[in-house]
Amino acid sequence: MKAKLNNSILEEVYNISTPGKCLFVQKWSEMFHHQTINTYTFRLRNTRTMIKEAKDTLVEVKQGVVKASNLHDLILECRKYLEKDICFKQHYPHLHTVLLKELKYKSDNKSELVHLEHRLNNALSSISTSYKVHVIEDLEVAIEQSDLKKVEQLSELLASELISSGWSPRSLSRLLQIHFLGINRLPPFEEKWSNFIAELNKEPKNFKCYFKLSSSELEHTGSLEASELKIVLGNKIIEEFSNARRHVQADAYYLLEETKAFSEDIHMAVEEARHQLAIKQSVLSYFDIPLENFAYVLVGFPNQRMTNYELRNEHDLQEESIDQDIRTVMTVLNKGYFSLEDKQRLINFFRQYDLSIQATSLETRYTNLWSSLESLLVSGHHNSKIEHIKKIVPAILCSNYAYRLLVNFLQDCSRADVRPKYNDRIIETSDQDAVELLLKLVTENGPSRNAFQSSLNDYTLLEQRFIELSNDFSNSKTYHDLISNHFDTVSWHLQRLYRARNKLVHAAISEKDTALLINHLNFYIMSTVHEFIHRLEKNEFQNFGDLYLAIEDNHLALSEALQQNIKNSPRGKFISYDPDLIFHGPIFKYL
Repeated sequence: MKAKLNNSILEEVYNISTPGKCLFVQKWSEMFHHQTINTYTFRLRNTRTMIKEAKDTLVEVKQGVVKASNLHDLILECRKYLEKDICFKQHYPHLHTVLLKELKYKSDNKSELVHLEHRLNNALSSISTSYKVHVIEDLEVAIEQSDLKKVEQLSELLASELISSGWSPRSLSRLLQIHFLGINRLPPFEEKWSNFIAELNKEPKNFKCYFKLSSSELEHTGSLEASELKIVLGNKIIEEFSNARRHVQADAYYLLEETKAFSEDIHMAVEEARHQLAIKQSVLSYFDIPLENFAYVLVGFPNQRMTNYELRNEHDLQEESIDQDIRTVMTVLNKGYFSLEDKQRLINFFRQYDLSIQATSLETRYTNLWSSLESLLVSGHHNSKIEHIKKIVPAILCSNYAYRLLVNFLQDCSRADVRPKYNDRIIETSDQDAVELLLKLVTENGPSRNAFQSSLNDYTLLEQRFIELSNDFSNSKTYHDLISNHFDTVSWHLQRLYRARNKLVHAAISEKDTALLINHLNFYIMSTVHEFIHRLEKNEFQNFGDLYLAIEDNHLALSEALQQNIKNSPRGKFISYDPDLIFHGPIFKYL
């Protein structure tokens, strides 16, 4: 969550009061902030978009683009969204009941698929035009009534709905700044909310994006026009846009790509224009007529104004280097007892990842990213490539999930200028035992916990997060539910990423949210490699296959230990768990 959004600051500076109003601003800001961890960022899907994705996938199954087995995880994920969707449950109660009872993937039998197709079609017909309206109306009521749980849930549903309709995350973040945290601070929240929603409800408008041609590229004018590229003289642009003279060279020539985007979403307009241009660039490249990688694009807005937009790589995958991790990798490559096959697997991973970093097209970047993950993890101990990935990656993410949530909470406290205290000792983020102390503060009933929770009332989202963590870590049952749900979520999303990769490779079909999928896939890869390096540094493994099985077994043993605790608990009161399960794991503490 972001600094300087405490309730007192929002009220004093921005005329935003009440916990519900503060929570909305804090939550929206967090969901679209680029440094927010994946757990708390906006979700790519909600119930409506999940049903649509299932329907679209079913069509692709009938066309032979993907296998019917892809529907299994999709339907399970769709049911999970349905169970939690408070808007769907309230406004479509009968449909909600029927779908939870009947929405299933039974087999790839033709009649079963037709049955499923009709059910998905009917569900979409019932909700498509009204779902977003209901979400906005319910969110407004929840904010007014300070129903904090609903404010969070409905904000997530609205964010997913907007992302799926074509809004870019950067522009949704900017809208909050404009309407709630901008220069005009005096209007009441209700007026700000009304203007904010009015902007979200506007229809997409036409943008014009101009890419300046070099003199060498102008030699191929005929070829450019043959590829359906439109070439425009600078003077023509100056005549159309009021402030174009400061940006446009009158005697230069520009490529024009026209696109549609929401009026305040320059980022999506440029992204779409780049995608359209990339398709034509691919054709020209085949005929040895290359176009340069443009550094800037001139963007003409619907209101006839123009701006110069720098084409930075919005999906930079490179991470800050950690010298110890580099040394560990080189040590692995130089160790005598690792087989040539294992060493080659590691080399192949880094080479594929490097190809992804260097790629200019999103599609090439995506396929190389996925290939890098396959080259590292597929060792032959499962029946298929995707099974390797769906077993290992979720196990890794679940093994450090609790630790990651606790560390993030400590960092959020720092940003909110709150200092956690356990038994009169201030927990500093730099303390070696900071996370262990925070777990005690979160789980132990007593004066320390009560006093700390009271200190959070100046940052409503932080207080809600503390309550959430207290519930998640309270006993073996809640902790088991936390990691079990996370395992399923990651596994289902990996299947989605694999399906997107196969559609791209085998049918040249690109998902419209490829850029967002790249961010998710890269996070999974970085988390996997970090754990991989950490375990090779701490433990002696003879080969990578041993390490992968240890990672999988560690998760299975953790789940089994918690289930055993649940089984041995007295009725109505689940027993707690050994904190070592969080910080060391049941298997790795012996290795």
